Amino acid sequence: MSGLMLVLGGCARIDHLKYKTFITDIDGESVLEISTYGADFGRSVKHVPFLYRHMESHDRLWFQVFIRDKDNAGRNPHVESIIIHSFSYRFGDQPETVLLTDYADNFWMQGRSDDHSNGRGTQPILFDPHWAVTVSIEFTLNGIDYSFEGTMPGVRKTSRKPLLVHALR
Repeated sequence: MSGLMLVLGGCARIDHLKYKTFITDIDGESVLEISTYGADFGRSVKHVPFLYRHMESHDRLWFQVFIRDKDNAGRNPHVESIIIHSFSYRFGDQPETVLLTDYADNFWMQGRSDDHSNGRGTQPILFDPHWAVTVSIEFTLNGIDYSFEGTMPGVRKTSRKPLLVHALR
């Protein structure tokens, strides 16, 4: 039935541009998750009304840091106290850019109106599928100090949906 819907209703292709999410275990109860998301709305690459739409997410990306429960979404019951001392990124041999210091929460999104980035005018990073971004973070969780560094390679993930389903979203 879904194949028939694609033929009758057209197809939407969405290319998601991002850097691969960095996830690592912290203490067996919580995980550190650093990801990227589009700094603005995507763009339409090609559009044939009622038949085909090719969209691409924005090529400028913001960071998101989340210290979450390893099994469940939502509030992390294992966080009694937290201070993110430093969160930074760098490309290759370039100097690092510090985005966050002395932040007392387990969730942060760059670019929001309540963004606590250093210097307030930090810019989104550019996506390139041939690049990788290195992230570094130091924080104290429940009185224990942690430090992690990870590499996030550029990835282009493609999804396809019936055009009618995509249009209803």
